Amino acid sequence: VSTQSTGLTRLLHRYHNKRVIVIVDEYDVPVNEAYIHGYYNKALPFLTATFGVLKDNPFLEKGLLTGVLRVAKSGYLSGLNNLCVYSLLDVSYATMYGVQQQELKEALEYEGLTDKMDDVKSYYNGYNTAIPSVLLYNPWSILKYLAYKKLEPYWTETGKIDFIANAIWSAPTTVHKTIRLLLEGETVPVLVETDINFKQLDSPEALWSLLYFSGYLTGKMNDRKELEARIPNTEVNEQLSTMLKREIEAKGFSVQYSELISALLSGNQQIVETHLRTLARELFSHHDVARTPEAWYHAFMLSFIYPLKSQGYRISSNTEAGLGRPDIVIHAPDGKPDIIVELKTITDHKKKQKVESDDDDDLCSCAKAGLEQIIEKDY
Repeated sequence: VSTQSTGLTRLLHRYHNKRVIVIVDEYDVPVNEAYIHGYYNKALPFLTATFGVLKDNPFLEKGLLTGVLRVAKSGYLSGLNNLCVYSLLDVSYATMYGVQQQELKEALEYEGLTDKMDDVKSYYNGYNTAIPSVLLYNPWSILKYLAYKKLEPYWTETGKIDFIANAIWSAPTTVHKTIRLLLEGETVPVLVETDINFKQLDSPEALWSLLYFSGYLTGKMNDRKELEARIPNTEVNEQLSTMLKREIEAKGFSVQYSELISALLSGNQQIVETHLRTLARELFSHHDVARTPEAWYHAFMLSFIYPLKSQGYRISSNTEAGLGRPDIVIHAPDGKPDIIVELKTITDHKKKQKVESDDDDDLCSCAKAGLEQIIEKDY
């Protein structure tokens, strides 16, 4: 492959009498696909040969690689000389990756949508860059909105990064807790590696890097490594919250998921309990939830009910209500009853009650304590 590619540059050089510029779009996609489909190690030699056209080639003027993820540590680019990398973390081209605020304003004026500025900012609010005063909007989403005049999640149709869903699913409990805070609109400091190593995706730093460079997170960098992370906008928030749902469907539990949501909204306690038990037994590991089970289940519940926002529901988490803060509240539209979710763990309950009992008694006691808290706190 490398010989053929180099040969092509040689022929172009001979014909035009100029050294050749090689442009490779979405250079990271092959290694992404290899990782997703399980042939990552086998693909590396082929990819190394493919990109060999960029190394020690006398007919090459320069090469330009564009992509979502910086994957130099994956190995197949390690032999390239004088490699310069530019992203939102670099000042050089920070204004070139999206639509700027003034450009958005002018586009809305041109389309007669000036009165929609606040709505557009709320739904598609932009990304921080290395220049503090520059905020960028995803050009794909903005162009689609200008064309169709509807606030919809157009961004979700671009890119193929489904492996992030699995990475989130397999992440430690601390990561799930952080994602819950992010979904609630909080800003959370996380460590971000500027290069992606697919051999180390089980580390939190690698996951935050994936989410950042894929556009699920933005924020200002403190020291080029610690990101004051936030979810950029409503559009991305909705997409991130559906990742867990897609992972459930991929594992063959889409029917249970749909029935669980319907049962939760209709108040069918038996079906909710049955499907939650099934999902927990088949999908969760003890090691996932052992340290902070309530926080883990809180993040799980919040993730799979968040898509209800597209049906007019409003979701609040740990928000003041009555005399306290209920874990999760599903505010229903059109006069339907709201749903309060209060999570309890048997271990914590036993410590408070200072009694020994069997599991069935513990479950009933915990459920009773949750109901009493809802009533006493006037949620």
